[in-house]
Amino acid sequence: MAERRSRAEVQKAKDTVLADRATVIKRYNDPDPEPAVRLAADYKVNAKWLVQQLRDWGVQLRDASARTKRGCPPPLPRR
Repeated sequence: MAERRSRAEVQKAKDTVLADRATVIKRYNDPDPEPAVRLAADYKVNAKWLVQQLRDWGVQLRDASARTKRGCPPPLPRR
């Protein structure tokens, strides 16, 4: 089980995202975009916090169906 991070470590990760704003937005909006969840994992921040940052920065968010628009098959139905 992963150890909990200190508040200072969490804040440092958030500060890194804020400092890398242009890179985060570029990676999210690239022609082959990365999902916010993956970006959050890369930066070690909470995905909900990152999505809120993207909103605050004026980035138009993709909906969950965006992956099917890019040519990926839809998920299989649940049984």
